[in-house]
Amino acid sequence: MSNFNIPNNGLTRQNPRSDVYGELWATFGMDIDSSYGKMKVSKRLSPLFSSNVDGEYQVLQLFNGRIVAFGRDASDPNSGSERAYIDASRNPRNTGIWTRSYSTSFDVDRVSDGVVYAGAFLLSNNTNIDRYADITSPPTDSWWTGTVTGTALTTGKPHIMEVSRIGQETLFVTDGNLVRYYNATAFHSTVTLPTQLTACALATDYKATWVGTYSNEGNAYVYEIYAGDNIGGATLARNSYIVDGTAVLSMEVIDGVVYIVTDKGKIQYFNGVAFVDAGAFPFAFDNVVMDGLSLGAISDFNTERAIHPKGMRRDGKSLLININTNNQVVEDIAAEPLDNDGFFENVVVNERSASGVWEFNTETLQLTHLAPLQSDTSNGFHRNVNSGPILVTNNQYTRFITTGNVGTEKANLYLDDPSTTPFGYIITKEINSQTIQDAWEKLAVKHNDLVSGENIAIKYRTNKVRGYPKYSEANWTSSTTFVVTNDVSMVSVGDEVEVIDGYGAGKLAHVTSIGESVTTNTITVDTAIGQNTETNQVRFQNWKLATAEDLTDTHTVGTNSVSNWVQFKIVMTGWIEVRQIFNKGTSKTEL
Repeated sequence: MSNFNIPNNGLTRQNPRSDVYGELWATFGMDIDSSYGKMKVSKRLSPLFSSNVDGEYQVLQLFNGRIVAFGRDASDPNSGSERAYIDASRNPRNTGIWTRSYSTSFDVDRVSDGVVYAGAFLLSNNTNIDRYADITSPPTDSWWTGTVTGTALTTGKPHIMEVSRIGQETLFVTDGNLVRYYNATAFHSTVTLPTQLTACALATDYKATWVGTYSNEGNAYVYEIYAGDNIGGATLARNSYIVDGTAVLSMEVIDGVVYIVTDKGKIQYFNGVAFVDAGAFPFAFDNVVMDGLSLGAISDFNTERAIHPKGMRRDGKSLLININTNNQVVEDIAAEPLDNDGFFENVVVNERSASGVWEFNTETLQLTHLAPLQSDTSNGFHRNVNSGPILVTNNQYTRFITTGNVGTEKANLYLDDPSTTPFGYIITKEINSQTIQDAWEKLAVKHNDLVSGENIAIKYRTNKVRGYPKYSEANWTSSTTFVVTNDVSMVSVGDEVEVIDGYGAGKLAHVTSIGESVTTNTITVDTAIGQNTETNQVRFQNWKLATAEDLTDTHTVGTNSVSNWVQFKIVMTGWIEVRQIFNKGTSKTEL
């Protein structure tokens, strides 16, 4: 007899490398961290503005009691940029009290960043840094080269800034293979890194400022800089450390420990000697490349790399990480239309690695998908257009604010949305029978009482279909019918359809019929999730709905299946808190 429990001896673990160890194989929109031993559906991340910047938000910052955001137009850098701000004590979900301006005078580029230094807000651009004494007033243009007579910055390279308050308050800024720093006493200094490296991320611990890089010629490195160091008559980094990857995407410090995340999906920390693995995204063990990170052609633009340099921020013992797991092949196909490796065969880097905000707990070392970005018609996007920074607020209004661009939507700010019904799911590990085969009799989910509009759907599979997961473009002809042109010969009635991008992203249904013709296949599903003439991308998997028995606080299903393993997908809509999941399998075929 096979029994399976979550939590397992108090633990709920998602193993990024295995489908047979730990308790969970995948998560989507789930809070596993805030109440140890329980699982809750996360609050949704809903867009803030109905009309927003046609490009990317590059900057999120607290300054002088205000939340400040700067964005730019991705297609036309001369058409202007947006500045938005609000008093930090007000509810940021109230769009009417934001002050928003769109002007060419806001000098925001795809390499920009913002920090607070010496009581003012600094905004870097392509070649310079502007200074705002007050965010409501015009800035001092070219403050970097004018007021403090610094050297002009290198066009097109990330100009990420960090302020060290170790002794003299010091401003650091990345500039190609240079790291420049300035303070009012020692003035300007420059640390030169090897020419094949580009400095792209900064963090400061209790003693030094750390610099992350990316390389188009091999491994990336992290450098340790002490302001004022003069080694052999030159301003140099004191130490350098190789990392597991060709790019450091973002850096942060928790309890004096420096953490990084690399292009390979590895979360590493500095152990006093080297950067070693602390955790990993599920795609870290596949040979995949995220958008903007092709070997030898890493993008210089902050939001085009999978994680913005300030897209990983600390919140207590956790790291919140806004990641875009779009596959690099999307751009390859656009550039090479005759390439035959299949756009929709590679639409996301990994089935378990949806885009959005993930949470990594540095105590439990667990990494789970916390919240996808969504639109008004979706449950959450698995694939985003770009990445963005995070600002942790942790107040009564929202835990954090982040940015991003999904599908055909414009870039936006995203916040916790307590007014919208949340959606999420977990997928268990593969539960092996204890003999040759078990009869999987019951799975029970203990949860809080459900109200109208809330529900739990339990699905299962006992085998893997060759060719799954299968991706395809879906052209909808009604709310329940769509046409695909890809080969979907492996799809069967009862299989699951999950929208990963476009209209209705994140919604789920099951196939009720398949109509075949010479060139196309028409799929009909059991749930209205599309709309006539809409187009989106879907993923097919062989999840089957289990027969459910609804009780007040326990959801019980039977699968009527006999096999040597079983796996469950538990889909939750509503403010649902799961206390326990347990499964019973009875020996059916023994040795």
